Amino acid sequence: MSKKYILRGDPILSLAINKLRITTVWRSILFTLITVIISLLLIPLATGTFGLILKDMPSIILALFILPAIAIFYFNIQISMYEELEKGICATSVLPIGDEVKKQAWNKTRTFISSNILFILALSTTIVGLIAHIVDVRKSNPFELYWYYNPQHPYYFWGLRVPITGMFMYMGIMFAFRSLYLLFSVYRLFKVVPSVNIQVLHPDRCGGLAFLGNFSLKITYFIGLIGILIGTLFTASEYIYNLNPLVVPSYLLLFIAYLIGANAFFFLPLWSVHDRMKQSKMETLRNISIAADHLFDKLQEQITDKEIGSTEDFHKLYDLQKMYDIALSFPAWPFDIETLKRFGAVFVSPFFTPILYAIVEWFVKQFGHQNLILK
Repeated sequence: MSKKYILRGDPILSLAINKLRITTVWRSILFTLITVIISLLLIPLATGTFGLILKDMPSIILALFILPAIAIFYFNIQISMYEELEKGICATSVLPIGDEVKKQAWNKTRTFISSNILFILALSTTIVGLIAHIVDVRKSNPFELYWYYNPQHPYYFWGLRVPITGMFMYMGIMFAFRSLYLLFSVYRLFKVVPSVNIQVLHPDRCGGLAFLGNFSLKITYFIGLIGILIGTLFTASEYIYNLNPLVVPSYLLLFIAYLIGANAFFFLPLWSVHDRMKQSKMETLRNISIAADHLFDKLQEQITDKEIGSTEDFHKLYDLQKMYDIALSFPAWPFDIETLKRFGAVFVSPFFTPILYAIVEWFVKQFGHQNLILK
């Protein structure tokens, strides 16, 4: 996917890259650190809540590690991963259709990406999420619970905290929406092609679909990142603010979206080729077995007739065995062991941070240092 199509359909990304020149990973990190300084230093100092923020370790982790990762995905990674996906689709021999036909089919995707439809959807979703967050903050006892909202200085919350939260919320949502549409486009493309030439013995061990596997892997990293973000928010809610995160509307909506989106993001690009990969694998194993049977019968007859078979035939039999082993290990995405293990590890990522925090809290309590518990 050419950069111009993406920038045309995302005014905020276009502003960041063309005007602010956030074109490298380090500039993305610097941009995030500036917002972190505003959020974690200037706002607490101005509202007199700096002492409270030191007790909110999950929020510090979120600001220093998770938000920069989201910015890197949005500003840097997404463009390159979309370009690699497009090049892979246009160049692969797995899809037995002409290059012009593939380009024409992909032009529909380009047209949609360059439109403002995804931008409007992402912006609308961001506004809904931001409203839910604001409602959560204001209906609670804000001065005691949230260090970033002081009723005596509401303009810091409305002028700084809300725009910063909305900005990073938009980054994650827009990346998710755009990626989800591209995944649907790939799924649709593979489904409409009458026959997909899966090359079981391809050197990439993916049947010639390494580009799709790499795209899916990066999506997996993003899913894990969002899972850790949710876990961090849940940890802050449960251990810092003494609130059940599942009764906080914005957190509940985020968690439901994660449960649905994680499955869609992970399985959609791989599901489109599952049947073809499985069928090609079985056909290749059957063909190798037939060839090995014929060669073995030939060698068996020579041994029975007390003749010494040619060493070339023995080497062929050995090569067929190696080919069979390679084909046997060929994955039928997404139901191979490695893929399912990776998805399982990512899917439970929201529980990592709360469990780790609970272990640390228990450990500290066991040694009697109650003053170290960040509550």
